[in-house]
Amino acid sequence: MALLPLLAWATRHWFIIGLVTSVPGFLVFGLWNYLPESPRWLLSVGRVDEAAAIITKVAITNGRSEKVPKEKLDAMLKAVVLKQEQNLGKNVGAWTLFSKSGLAKNTIMLTISW
Repeated sequence: MALLPLLAWATRHWFIIGLVTSVPGFLVFGLWNYLPESPRWLLSVGRVDEAAAIITKVAITNGRSEKVPKEKLDAMLKAVVLKQEQNLGKNVGAWTLFSKSGLAKNTIMLTISW
């Protein structure tokens, strides 16, 4: 966004500006098969083994694989899924952001800053 005025000055035509700002977004679709699913999303749909595999791969890449053994990771992920299932019947909506004072304060501050 900071470079957009410079880009507008350099191209001087709305169609070229549109192309130059849109093409990088389309290039992301070429990487779609190489990007892993979000472990949080995988847990939310009950795919615990796939989430564990991705978390393990990230830990190996970051050189932290020795910090959490596989058994401990599996236990932690199963605990998250269990907690998720317990909260399944609860009514969650936009007003949940104001359910606790700290959460409400953060929501209001982020709203103002945006």
